[in-house]
Amino acid sequence: MNRVFVRLVALILIVVLIPVITPFINVEAQTLYSCTLRIVAVSSSGTGVLGSLTVRISSPGSGYIFVSTSPAVEVDVQGAARIAVLAASIVGGFNPLVYDYYFIVEAPSIIVGGPSAGAAMALGVLLALRGICPRDFVVTGMINPDTTIGPVGGLKEKLEATAKAGIRKFIVPYGQLNYAYYERVAVKRGPFILVNYIPVTVNLADYGKQLNVDVIEALSLSDLYSQITGENLVFREPISMREEHRGLERVASILIEEARESINLAVIRGGLNSLLLEARSSLDSALNLSQSGSYYAALLKAIDAGSLAQASMLAYKAYRGELNISMLYNDINATLEIFNSKYSKLEDNDIGIIEAKGLAYTHAWLSILLYNNSRGPLTLNSLISISRSLWEAKASIAILDNAERLGYSLEYSKLKAISTYIVATARSIAAYTNQIYSEANLGEPPSIAIDMAIAASILDDPITSMFLAINSIALIADSIHRSLNTSSDILSYILLLASTTLNKTNSVIAPSLLNASYKLRDYNLAVQSLLISWALTIIENSTEEAIIKTYIETPTPIAIEARSNQDKTGGLAYIRLLSSYVSNTILIALLLVSILAIAIIIALIAYKKTRLK
Repeated sequence: MNRVFVRLVALILIVVLIPVITPFINVEAQTLYSCTLRIVAVSSSGTGVLGSLTVRISSPGSGYIFVSTSPAVEVDVQGAARIAVLAASIVGGFNPLVYDYYFIVEAPSIIVGGPSAGAAMALGVLLALRGICPRDFVVTGMINPDTTIGPVGGLKEKLEATAKAGIRKFIVPYGQLNYAYYERVAVKRGPFILVNYIPVTVNLADYGKQLNVDVIEALSLSDLYSQITGENLVFREPISMREEHRGLERVASILIEEARESINLAVIRGGLNSLLLEARSSLDSALNLSQSGSYYAALLKAIDAGSLAQASMLAYKAYRGELNISMLYNDINATLEIFNSKYSKLEDNDIGIIEAKGLAYTHAWLSILLYNNSRGPLTLNSLISISRSLWEAKASIAILDNAERLGYSLEYSKLKAISTYIVATARSIAAYTNQIYSEANLGEPPSIAIDMAIAASILDDPITSMFLAINSIALIADSIHRSLNTSSDILSYILLLASTTLNKTNSVIAPSLLNASYKLRDYNLAVQSLLISWALTIIENSTEEAIIKTYIETPTPIAIEARSNQDKTGGLAYIRLLSSYVSNTILIALLLVSILAIAIIIALIAYKKTRLK
């Protein structure tokens, strides 16, 4: 009887311990988020075809991004995937390094190419992490590194394919409701058939009504998510300009005074009048900006004023045959050596010091670039470049000299991790942009952005690498919108997003860049501010356990059940499902029952031994 009872208790113990032990098995790495969306493309025959995009996200992860396609894949699809993760993490406010991402593209095409799935990729990441996945829509559009949605081709054919599939919502990039394309027309001339291509413009909203499809524009990833879910990801609040760092106020003041002296000296020595007029205008702007509290914008204008005044003097000397360009090059080299010495000695993990070093190094790097570009025949442009090189070097030293500690320290390991991620993303974006520019006949992407991405990847210092990579990404985003004439349309959105992100961090440089962008209407500075704020938000609010701070309420992870045609992980799906729904209270109760069962077994064994004696 006792033996039967012991076996019964042991069986109960095993059954009870399975759900107790399961959550303590390392199943966190198997937690999955998933969403499948429909995508649309244009086949080689010129007709629209529907495919599918499945986004799977595993947690915890390391920021790895994988792309799988049933047909072959082109480079721009891989680049779009990396930009999609960056854009989703900015808008969603999560740390991209705590997940791994899998993009599975299936389409009835021989080769999957083009950037038109980028917006769907970014949206899929957000939807998967939110645990929702509506499928009553099709979206097409390129995803830009500033989270905006860029234009794509084949919209008429894609709309027709959407209607044929019975889907009633088609989302296109902002500004493409009036879609221009070339229609192929065959004309018979005697025994010959000639093919002409006639330019046609169609209003997609009107054409969509004929096909019983609502055609909607989306400006950004945030806008797209809101239209799909009805939720806002970005705080809708006025842009609040935070007071700028006093160190930059002193730098602006120093450079303004030096620019004033340079202008006065150029007047005395007979500088070129046309450049002097521009220098005076820039100096006036610098003074007004400084008085209004926008010190970084004032600093930039002071650099303009000083370099133009110096170039005017150099032009006059060159005209008189008195120019010693070697001496000017020596001055720049000496100034940069001073910068290097000051930079290496300024070691501190305080956020104020880190940001000052990053900003100062950016100006020093620009000085070196301008220095190299000025080599060759002497022209007015080369004189302006060499003069600006010297003033950029001066600014870099002034920024370091006026760096201030704020009392907020950043962990070096976290800084290095996010810097590595941003650098890898910048390299990927640079390669992606080269192909996009070529396919869209936009000319060449800015070479300085490519050079910055390369330089960022070979530097050992995570501060300099991160700031150069951020500048590279911002320049590329700016150049895309300049090429498409959309910068002014979306500047307000970027200012709002940057302001929202800025409210999450203790950054001192980001508000200065944001203020400068607002005053100068400079899109590039707004994107820099956004990316710096985003990076520091992740560093400041991530613990060793990778706690995520989001702008939206993060839902409880929803496990994905194993399915024969989707999830091939077998029994692990049951473990994930069980682990997701067993609460801490139930775990404690089961643990107590297990302890009680063990105690009963021990008591029975002891009792049996006593009776045998």
